[in-house]
Amino acid sequence: MSASDTYQKLLSPGYIGSVKTRNRIIKSGSGLVMVHEDDVHMSEEMKALYESMAVGGVGPIVAEAPTIDYPWGVRLRNRYRVDDDKYIEGLKELVDVIHNHDCPTFMQMNHDGPWQTNLDPNPVYGGPPVAASAVSIKNKNDFHNEMPRALTIPEIQEIVNKFGNAAERAGKAGFDGADINAGSTHLFHSFFSPFMEQTGRHLRRQPGEPRPPARTLWPGLRRRASPSSGASKNTWK
Repeated sequence: MSASDTYQKLLSPGYIGSVKTRNRIIKSGSGLVMVHEDDVHMSEEMKALYESMAVGGVGPIVAEAPTIDYPWGVRLRNRYRVDDDKYIEGLKELVDVIHNHDCPTFMQMNHDGPWQTNLDPNPVYGGPPVAASAVSIKNKNDFHNEMPRALTIPEIQEIVNKFGNAAERAGKAGFDGADINAGSTHLFHSFFSPFMEQTGRHLRRQPGEPRPPARTLWPGLRRRASPSSGASKNTWK
């Protein structure tokens, strides 16, 4: 069997919804910290790196998550933002250099929540991080060593709205879709984890009925990022 036969499936085109990918090799949404929270245009270094990946032949590119909820949704200052319309143009600059090489791109969306506490000597905000429940891992070698504050239901609803706003802006910037990071001990993960959500009874509608934010996120996200909102017709399928 030749090498081309071995990797035939991997190198063949695929689909994510209605978006056709050149192959099945994906650049993940891992952060590169090559921008700053004050930037309203994409850095030349960031554009050059993403363009090189598009030229190199990767299938779809997942762009690292810009900040959706500032300051509560981010723990580092080396992140682009998407919590205001003024950041759309910078995101479009990144999308354009990727699309110039016929490569689709998705924008990752996440909320840091309890992730990486006490990490930056110049913290983005003072006070505890936010999570589903006030639980923590007492280990000096673990990032999650700061007790988070449990979110209220109105705060969760506000975060859902902010995800909808971010999805709409991503569509206007030209992204082909979205990738939601609900793992890595970020905020969504704190609702799905039996350990991290163990005291989240205040977030239940009725006894025994969990209320993770994803329950209300998906319908609103799809509505806010529909073609009528300004997103491209192939977006968010």
